[in-house]
Amino acid sequence: MIVPTALLMLEAPLEGAVKARLGGDIGPAGATRAHRALVEHQLREIPSQWRVHICYAPEGALAAMRAWLGDGREYSAEADGDLILGGDCPYLSGERLIEAAVVLEQSDAVVVPAVDGGYSLIALRRAEPNVVRAISWSTDAVLAQTRQRLREHGLTWTELEAAEDMDDGASWQRARQAFPQLDVSAP
Repeated sequence: MIVPTALLMLEAPLEGAVKARLGGDIGPAGATRAHRALVEHQLREIPSQWRVHICYAPEGALAAMRAWLGDGREYSAEADGDLILGGDCPYLSGERLIEAAVVLEQSDAVVVPAVDGGYSLIALRRAEPNVVRAISWSTDAVLAQTRQRLREHGLTWTELEAAEDMDDGASWQRARQAFPQLDVSAP
């Protein structure tokens, strides 16, 4: 099996700037703590032999990202890589990531849809940056637009079972029940 690179698309944990919908339910400080807990959980789930590349925003957040996530990772402000996932889907276990990597050996791409119309993971056998460019991010059209881009580039893909990402108070409550280590109710 090819050893993939896990490319995480992450926002710096700036209070009021991350998980805005969740912040409306639990407050900006709680949403920031939740964001940190979700990302840290996701990083623990990535198989240890995989490379990890953090693509961060905003552009000037490199020092903050390294202070938070450590020096043992690659960082850039731009997306380039072969397995893209966010940090807000605790259901992407190590087993599910390995499943995606195995399926990727048979397809050009693997997608784990999110229940809200986006996706929680897209794996690409080779770099195809145009597949994820000019997407209407944070809308229910993300998955449909990505499927269209995959078709336009003549790529085969496999979709695995959908997973819920954390966008609001209800999804956060479900995640905390499934993963008690995510409880960040105290600062």
